[in-house]
Amino acid sequence: MYLIGSNYTIYQYALSTAWDITSLSYESKSFGVSSQDTTTDGIHINSDGTKIFVTGGGNDKVFEYTLGTAYDISTAVYSIDFSIASQETDAKAITFNSDGTKFYILGVSSDTVYQYSTTDSKTTTFDCENANVFETQLDGATTVVFSNPPAAGTATDSTAYAMSLKVVQDSGASGYTVTWPTSVDWPSATAPTLTATASAVDQFVFYTYDGGTTWYGFTAGQALA
Repeated sequence: MYLIGSNYTIYQYALSTAWDITSLSYESKSFGVSSQDTTTDGIHINSDGTKIFVTGGGNDKVFEYTLGTAYDISTAVYSIDFSIASQETDAKAITFNSDGTKFYILGVSSDTVYQYSTTDSKTTTFDCENANVFETQLDGATTVVFSNPPAAGTATDSTAYAMSLKVVQDSGASGYTVTWPTSVDWPSATAPTLTATASAVDQFVFYTYDGGTTWYGFTAGQALA
């Protein structure tokens, strides 16, 4: 169990009997969030214990922290934040839905529950007319688009086109995802999972010889040093 109060510190407790607070004991583990906010009220931990979220009325933001060891608050590291100031300036509670695609804020300045989506609609386009070596630094989940491939030809024709794409995660280990074009065929019909660690580098290659109707995608390397 995790508790946060007006001293802007998260405390961790163990329950020897699940869901029974009479069996609670303090584990001598805590984490201060005063560098982000000194008026804290709301807290939520995700289902696998790797992220914890805090909100309050000081800076009107949701703050995300990554736990190096799941469910161990003493290993928390600040990751990113998201402003809710346009909706609520004194947030008291935060909770997420079961798959983490939506979260909800409740506060006292507007007496309203606000719903947010964590699904980013960002699109990143790679123009094949301009280059065939690309790199992108992720700052959110993104949908990839390949534009302007050469006209259809044959596998040995000069209109065949190949490209490489370097994908770099953000420094906060947010684990951002990529949605690939549906025209990409992957080995075993399975798209790769990006490396989620901070500043991780994954390299991919693609080729097409039918003008982009079908792309063949391959993982060249992941978690490259």
